[in-house]
Amino acid sequence: MIRDMFPPSDGPAPRGSYRRSWASAEASGSWLGGLLVDHASYRWIFWTGSLLALLSVVAVLTLLPRSVGQTPGRIDLPGTVLLALGITPR
Repeated sequence: MIRDMFPPSDGPAPRGSYRRSWASAEASGSWLGGLLVDHASYRWIFWTGSLLALLSVVAVLTLLPRSVGQTPGRIDLPGTVLLALGITPR
């Protein structure tokens, strides 16, 4: 997606920004989760994660520009079902 949205003349800067944001989310997630458990309850971790996921979906659908010139990929529905069954505890 990053390659679709940014021309090659921009160099590695867009990919670096993406990696930096991912690394900072990883580093701060455990720390913020610990604060939630210490000062609220472990349940707040799940509510906060659900809220952030919902906000992310809304932001992607409204703010992210559509890539032009690319054909959209298809969703692998059998693979998705198998993955969900494989990672769901029994």
